Amino acid sequence: MSIGVDEGHPVAGEPSLVERPVVNYAVKGLGLVGVAILSGLLWVAFQPSLVVGTPTTPAGVPAYQFQAHAEHRDTDCRKRAYGAVAEFLSSSSCQQVVRSLHTTSTADGAKVVVSISVVRMADSKTAAELNQLASRDKTGNITDLLRDGYTVPDGPRKLTGAGYASTVTGSVVTIVESDFFTEGRSDLDLLKAISTDALRFGAIMS
Repeated sequence: MSIGVDEGHPVAGEPSLVERPVVNYAVKGLGLVGVAILSGLLWVAFQPSLVVGTPTTPAGVPAYQFQAHAEHRDTDCRKRAYGAVAEFLSSSSCQQVVRSLHTTSTADGAKVVVSISVVRMADSKTAAELNQLASRDKTGNITDLLRDGYTVPDGPRKLTGAGYASTVTGSVVTIVESDFFTEGRSDLDLLKAISTDALRFGAIMS
């Protein structure tokens, strides 16, 4: 025999129809809160970290400003060198030598004359050999323009105790020497830094 169920009264053990929406809304609310918290944590986690401090100088920015005063180009490389370097150039295939004079100033206002020599060899092997020879003491070098009688206004007539730097890029050798205008002033570390900065002219002059 079937038992009739009164639609107005819930069967024992079955949740009340009135209570269901309350439970569902509570669960949904907690779910939305959880999603919001998780989204916030993920947003914070993937933000770039902020580093507070003194800005650094961008890479590649020149340390010194150089003013050009004279330039000379020649294909007779041996004629523009002296000592063992001249002998080396006479027996090797040198294509061109470019020499120039520049001036710059230090942070304390001291003036500096800068000699730049750029030698293009036939290949990278002879370029490396030239650089190695020229970088040694008492082997001669490329004749700077001061030696050839060129001058800069109020500058020295020759390089004495000069700062030195050189580099090889493929078949091109760049040699830089620098010295103070003021006779007797000596700071080889500073002059070397200036000479090193001027090496970038090798790519321009060659």
